[in-house]
This record gives sequence, structure tokens and C-alpha cells, in this order.
Amino acid sequence: MTSTAMPSPFCCDFDGQERTTASGTCFAVERIIKEPLQWKPAALDWLDSDLELVYGIGPQTSAKLRAAGYTRLDQLLDHPRFGPDAARTLEEIRERNILALLNRGVRDADLLSFYKQQHLVFMDIETTSLYNTQPLFLIGMLFAEDDHLVLKQFFARHYCEEKALIEQAYQELAAVPVMVTYNGRSFDAPYLNARAAAHRLEIRVHHIHLDLLPHTRRKYRSSLPNCRLHTVGETLLGMDRGDDIPGNLIPSMYHDFVQTQNPDLIRSVLEHNAMDLISLARILPDLA
Repeated sequence: MTSTAMPSPFCCDFDGQERTTASGTCFAVERIIKEPLQWKPAALDWLDSDLELVYGIGPQTSAKLRAAGYTRLDQLLDHPRFGPDAARTLEEIRERNILALLNRGVRDADLLSFYKQQHLVFMDIETTSLYNTQPLFLIGMLFAEDDHLVLKQFFARHYCEEKALIEQAYQELAAVPVMVTYNGRSFDAPYLNARAAAHRLEIRVHHIHLDLLPHTRRKYRSSLPNCRLHTVGETLLGMDRGDDIPGNLIPSMYHDFVQTQNPDLIRSVLEHNAMDLISLARILPDLA
């Protein structure tokens, strides 16, 4: 996996362009998905009325306080016991102190209330292995704009383009504060960071990372045969993925592509990645 040959016919077969970074080149495919992101940020008022954000207030204490007329955090400011921390909580909400609010038990999905559609990126990677000692070769991203979605896929035409691919991806990811994935906390994000470290790329993007898999399991575990994204798309979203390739075939298809540079080998992989990202965008309104 060390050849540096860089055949060019691939570039001519896709509507994309070569991207150059400090580490070399990779290939970028970009297209418009003609549907809007249906998710809208919720109002922030509910945070101000969640008394349990204050340390020391659980469900029973919250119920007693509400019965006594304390229904909002600002009404607790003069409370002899809870007033000081209520003030700190309100300050953290006002300053959008995400880490502090997470420590208080706010769900990551609820923190999306602080952001707009344009602040989100849906991200999914394709790799040559389940183990991050092996290369990744495709990083797909989906961005929301006014009435449509923008799909960006960054692709390594050869193993030696992985470093440039990762650099290009980090440049894109750094532009938005919220990353949405499916099993990304356990797989995509650690894999991407491990591959960056393998190339001695000292770059990290500090996102609010919303992984939709735990939320899907929490809501649909009892009603779905499994919580794979493919199943969620077909069962809950009515998506027909037609001849979508099984994920376990993707590594071998990429290895074959590297040897032949036959674009037909990778076209279905790009489509698989795109459908995963579109599924993420469509399921988000149901979970957050």
C-alpha cells in the first residue's frame, strides 16, 4: 500500500475536482440535494424552567419547589439554599457554556437549541477496516443551506492521499460548531483522530458532537429489528436504498479500485455514503 501512482481518468468520470493541501492532493465531489433540512431549533425557554439543572434539585425537590411557586430559575435567585447555583446556571445558559450545561445533565440533543441549521454538519466516513490502524478513504459531509442540502465527499484515490484527505476534511469541519453522526462517538470521530495522529497531523476540531445512535436506540429499540442506519432509513423514513452495497464489501471494493482506478467500483460506495448522510438529516427532526 505504498504506490504513489496517481492515474487521472478518475477525475474525468465524476463531477468533482482535485483539491490540494500542504500534504498533497485528494478528490472532492460536491452536489446539491434538493430538499431542505426539516429540523428547526427549539425555543430556549424550557432551559430557564428546568429547575433540576441546579445542583441539589432532583425530581422530588423540583416538584416541591414548583408547588411553592418556583417555576423558573430566575425565581430561585433569592432562595436561601438554591439561589447561588441558580444564578450560576442562568449565567451558563446566557454564556452558552456547553460543557458546564452538559455537566448539569442537559442532553446533547437539547443543546442544539443554541444553534441554527447552518451550524450543523452531518459526517460519515468509509474505511478499509474496523481498526483505525488502517486507512480511511472517504469522508462525507452534509451541510444545510436555505432550501437545500450540500453534499461534500472527500476521497482518496490512492492510499497516499489519505493525509491530504484528512487535512481537507478538518478544514471543512472547522467551519461549523456542531457535528452530527451515527455511532460517530465510538467509530467515526476516534477513527478520524487516530488517522490524523498516524500522519502526525496535530489538528483537532472541538465540536458539540451529537451521535444519533443512542437517541435512536432509546426511542426505537423495542420497535425495530435493529438500529442500523439502513434499517432506520427503510423502516422509519420509507427510504428505498435499492441496490445499496453491504458495508462489509466496501473495503475490498476500495482496494480493487486502487489497483484498477475503475470508477465503477467506487461509484456505489459514494452513493452508499451519500444515502447514509441523507438518512441522518431526515431522522434528526424526530430525535432532537
